[in-house]
Amino acid sequence: MSSILDSKQNKKKFHATFLDGIRGIAALSVVHEHSQRTYKLSLPITTFYNSGYLGVRCFFVLSAFLLTYRSMLDWERYHENSEDEKHIDKNDLEADLTDVPLLSSEKLNEISTKTKYNIFYKFLFYIQLKIWIKHQMAIKLWLKFFLRRFMRIYPPYAILLPFIAYNNFLKQAYHQHVDPSNLFSHLFLQKAEFTFWTILAEMKYYLCIPIIVIGYVELARFGAFLTNYLFGRPKIGAWTCRIVCNIILMIIRTNLLKSYSYYHDEYLNTNAHIFLVGTICSIWYREIIRLGLLPLSSKEEKDLTSKSNNFNNFDVITHTNLSFMKRIIKKLPSRHQLIRFFFDLGCYFTLFMIFCTFPHLSEKILGMPRIRFELMLENNKFGGFLYAILILVGLLSRDGSFINACSCNFLRFCGRISFSIYLLHPIALSFVYENLTWMGLNDAEDEFDKREKANNMLDAVILSYFLTIILAWSYYTIIEKPFMNLTNYIAKRWLNEVKLEKPEYKSVNHE
Repeated sequence: MSSILDSKQNKKKFHATFLDGIRGIAALSVVHEHSQRTYKLSLPITTFYNSGYLGVRCFFVLSAFLLTYRSMLDWERYHENSEDEKHIDKNDLEADLTDVPLLSSEKLNEISTKTKYNIFYKFLFYIQLKIWIKHQMAIKLWLKFFLRRFMRIYPPYAILLPFIAYNNFLKQAYHQHVDPSNLFSHLFLQKAEFTFWTILAEMKYYLCIPIIVIGYVELARFGAFLTNYLFGRPKIGAWTCRIVCNIILMIIRTNLLKSYSYYHDEYLNTNAHIFLVGTICSIWYREIIRLGLLPLSSKEEKDLTSKSNNFNNFDVITHTNLSFMKRIIKKLPSRHQLIRFFFDLGCYFTLFMIFCTFPHLSEKILGMPRIRFELMLENNKFGGFLYAILILVGLLSRDGSFINACSCNFLRFCGRISFSIYLLHPIALSFVYENLTWMGLNDAEDEFDKREKANNMLDAVILSYFLTIILAWSYYTIIEKPFMNLTNYIAKRWLNEVKLEKPEYKSVNHE
């Protein structure tokens, strides 16, 4: 079972639709908190006031989870392609190799006259070729990773900045944090203020992902090689090194948590423990699949059951006295169904714990002081683990009710344009506040009674969401998507992986 899952995960690009929904919820939660700030907490619904703070953490964990997992699959596939390389047969060794730039044609002609050492030199050349192609594959793999991440984040961010700096309305929407005096500091990623602080912290963590992935995979391979050489059991060394790596990452995360000062900071060291939590949980998910512990989805289980029923039709016909027992067994839940149900409940319990991190809810539900419970549960001890556990448990529940709820089309759509939502929502909030609310038009807070005031603010929030989604979808279609298509073209055109199955040589006649 584990080998089948491994092959499926390696050949098929990993994508979980419910993660798009969670990303959409995180983006909308940021809009909600900033709308509360913009409308001066006029709404009576202040329970989820810290939703933006938690949404940003969810962004960090989700980004680290996905990027680490996909990078690990790519790096493992790189090693698998290298190990599956076929040896050159005798005819290949006799082929002419002058078109490869590792040895000059004069040197090859000189070698070809020496029949005594001909096979040796060509074998040595093949080793050089193998190393050169492997290094080329590794370099292209990580160049593709950095290109995709840079083009995904930087162009939409950089195109928006000049408009903010030189337009008075946009400058007011972003609270004067971007102006001509500090525009180049923002463009060259030396400074990040207001909502843009997360971009700088996230791009810094992109540089850490290859180090973690390569270190984890290569240490496991070294442990497998060592125990295979000493005892003939590679799995012992591989799993020992994986456990050691997880312990090291947990220790690093604990030490980074001590340097946590304030989440609204562009420095990576104050937010690295949140990113690292997503990386650790992605490693756990990879090892769960490697061990074959991932339960079957309901569709996979149904297909497997129908195949087994077709195979056992003869037994049902010949042994009719077992049909009654089989009917009873069919009514019982299967092992995979129970596992999915257990993890589905785990999703709801984890979501309940996340809701308890809101100060007002923690006071109402658990009767604990707001600040003390938030610091105990969210900052000092768990620091993002709740969001990573929600993602991990959701993946293990396969197609549970919580996953289906997060996979609705609207949330997935918001997740797809989440970065544009994050960039542009201050524009929508400022426009609605100044032009479509009585507070912005009259600059008075006591003009209406409390009920009318709440109704007006609720209308303003709904309009802000609507306008934010329209702006984000337009920006995604005009700016984000073309750059993503350009990145895919560049990756396929110039950063294609070199296949190592068998080198091909062109025969060249020398005069």
